[in-house]
Amino acid sequence: MPLPLMLAGPILRRVEPTLVSVWVALREASTMDIQLWTGLVQDDSDAQLFSGSASQEVKGALVHTASTIRIGDQLHIGVITLKLPSQNPLLPNFLYSYNITIQTASGTHDFKSLGLLKTGEVDGKPNLSLGYDPNFLPSFALAPIELTDLRILHGSCRKPNRNVPDGLAWVGDFIEESRTDPKARPHQLLLTGDQIYADDVDDSFLYMLIQTAKDLIGGKEQLPAAGKLWSADEIHFPPRFRLSLTQAEAKFTSSDGHSHLLSLGDFCAMYLYVWCNACWPSIFPTEEELMQQMTSLPWVTSMRDELKAFIRGVEEDHEEKQRLSDLYRLGKIPAADFQTFLAPDAKLPKLFSEEKKEQKLSDFKSGASLHLLHLKQVWMALPKIRQALANVPTYMMFDDHEVTDDWYLNPVWRDRVLTSPLGKTIVRNGLLSYALFQGWGNDPVRFESGPNKELLDQATKLFPKNADGPNETAGNAIDVLLGLNLRDTNQAPPVKWHYSVKGSRHLLVAFDNRTRRSFVSRLGPPGNVSGEALIEQLPEGPLPAGLEVLVLVAPLPVIGPPVLDELVAPLSYRVFDLTGRNNIEKHPGSKGMAGTNPDAIEAWAFDPISFEALLKRLEPYRRVVILSGDVHYGSSQAMSYWKKGDTEPARFAQFISSGMKNVMPWYIRFADRSFAFAQRVIRANIGTERLGWNVRLPLPLSFPQNFEVASSLQSRLRREPIHVSGEALPDDTLINRAPDFQWRVQVLRDTRTDEQRPDAAHVEPIDPADPKADAVANLEGYRRVVVRHAKQLTQLLNSRQILFANNLGRLRFENLVEDEGRKQTLIAMHELYTAFPAVGAATLEKAELFTLHRVAMSDPGEEKPDERFKS
Repeated sequence: MPLPLMLAGPILRRVEPTLVSVWVALREASTMDIQLWTGLVQDDSDAQLFSGSASQEVKGALVHTASTIRIGDQLHIGVITLKLPSQNPLLPNFLYSYNITIQTASGTHDFKSLGLLKTGEVDGKPNLSLGYDPNFLPSFALAPIELTDLRILHGSCRKPNRNVPDGLAWVGDFIEESRTDPKARPHQLLLTGDQIYADDVDDSFLYMLIQTAKDLIGGKEQLPAAGKLWSADEIHFPPRFRLSLTQAEAKFTSSDGHSHLLSLGDFCAMYLYVWCNACWPSIFPTEEELMQQMTSLPWVTSMRDELKAFIRGVEEDHEEKQRLSDLYRLGKIPAADFQTFLAPDAKLPKLFSEEKKEQKLSDFKSGASLHLLHLKQVWMALPKIRQALANVPTYMMFDDHEVTDDWYLNPVWRDRVLTSPLGKTIVRNGLLSYALFQGWGNDPVRFESGPNKELLDQATKLFPKNADGPNETAGNAIDVLLGLNLRDTNQAPPVKWHYSVKGSRHLLVAFDNRTRRSFVSRLGPPGNVSGEALIEQLPEGPLPAGLEVLVLVAPLPVIGPPVLDELVAPLSYRVFDLTGRNNIEKHPGSKGMAGTNPDAIEAWAFDPISFEALLKRLEPYRRVVILSGDVHYGSSQAMSYWKKGDTEPARFAQFISSGMKNVMPWYIRFADRSFAFAQRVIRANIGTERLGWNVRLPLPLSFPQNFEVASSLQSRLRREPIHVSGEALPDDTLINRAPDFQWRVQVLRDTRTDEQRPDAAHVEPIDPADPKADAVANLEGYRRVVVRHAKQLTQLLNSRQILFANNLGRLRFENLVEDEGRKQTLIAMHELYTAFPAVGAATLEKAELFTLHRVAMSDPGEEKPDERFKS
């Protein structure tokens, strides 16, 4: 099936008063013109339904021209950036519409001629009008004049093979219901990490991606393995059988790589598939059709268990498996072409009975059926997602899964992976695809010169026309630009990924907490942003004049629920070592490494030096909202932070929204639903205060005569800077000198009444006929209590604090008026939306406000942690 002209997009990216940028992916090379109007505009009419002031006339029919860059034979990517003069900027509180004219060798096209302004079908696939109403152009609004009108949506973690609705589609609901009001519609969408899952792909999904990847690049791509280059296709690198390659060849430690993305074409196809349905099949296949497609592949038809043993490490005959694997890696098995390997007359030992082979094929078919449901959930949501991304300025930042789960876990990982030809190639492909599909649009001006521009130039040379394979010189140049040649982890790569955007009343700063890390040891946990990178990525405070709040995008949560950061994560780190040590030692990527579960090791709390450095850097801003993802739940925390001499604390609100299409494992969600004890532990505020001194001498604390100082506290008092928990100190501790800094964290709770929350959150009444009735002390009464408890196990009633459902977050602000109107307190509002109870259904239910948290961005009367001690 031929690819359509527009492979994905348009996606509205960076928008400022003097700049508008739009991203597209096309099948052919093209030049593009962008047109901009005031108001909501129909493509075939001059009428402006929402016209601006006299100074806001039509901005011009032909404002800017740009060209796409060639990545492969049928993949051309462009970010068209319109720049306006400073004396005639776009204004807040107005609506603007845009169109793009695309000139290719085959003709001239725009949104209307491509069919994107109608609701129906385009190239046989479902489509929704980009302007919501038929024939209307996509539109947007800048951040408003008043902070209390600002609306920011944020979310992370879209995993196609997770059995929950796709929360990114809910963005469109917010746009549609307020499209005509520039103050009420979303002004920014922040995708805070894991926009794709490169390391955890359904086998059947990867098969579709590989076919598209070959069309995009042109069949030229090759991957290194066993000292040779092999075609990047489903024969040499079959879906479902890639784990041993990623662990043995690439030296990854992740156990999720059975269908890992490997080639640049794989990565590019994945982005196209999760943002748009243009490259998908015209009709979604039925289960029977999918199975027919899948079982027609040679590697599925034969189901040769010898191959499974040889690739996946089946343990029934370990010595024979090891012998075959060694021969393969040494290049001594001449038929590395798997088609030959799978031939019926291949002379390989039989490891399984025919009955077991049939069972494995049955298991495979069962898995493919489940994969079909996952894919259909994505496919159904894509028209709304494409529509939404065209109508709100969208900013992105990577986390781990854009490359692989354990990306830059520690220096040992870096050394092993980046000295492996396959490992370095996968990291290069993940980062380069991020640049093309995400990073370029975040800060298009940065990509007009310097290392970022050179990265785009080298990307166009990687797969030249009429070449048989990749350009090694271009690949090596890209490695240098991305810092893949660096062994000193403190040395910054030439290409930078952080960025900032100034709004009318807020400053948005996005952190790169992956490629600019520091490490306390060769094997220990990372400091997610090094000291040097922190200074570079976060400008010195306070906020510029006229701005009221800093919004910081930090993909890894900075301030998590304290009980998770202080207790669960360290415990998980150690338990993983104890329970998984044999598996760790078995694989070349993780042999000799402790604590290789990235979900347990990467919390900011593991490196207090980096953590406190960040808090110190944030303090001059005074009012900070941190937006994060990664952890697959929604929650909110508030921190009060005092430096020495402060009478009023700086206030940091940590808002977590994760994931849009991912959730915690079932057993964690079951515990949340079922065990009130877990929620009581969280509410107990364990380990939520810190006192800190920059130097240890003279000793800052004096303890009561009979107080036995714990070894952990003694260790903290011997390090600089000193950090101690206020809860760990007896009440009659003497503070000899005032702390240089101190802070307190509070886990927030939704305080609304049941009646103010969605129906799904309400407690099932004992007697539906009489909702206020209590249980009668007889057999029937006890039966009704049991029935109610059983029903509650399927609902997230504990979600007042931590929402263990897929979710989308919205940030807005309110002013709380006190003292008869004389005093105002700014309140940051975190709204978490989910389509409960539709979890598991392949539908597009509208999300509801399930959890609401409020943070006062100032609190002059709050008591400092040290004030309860004698001085």
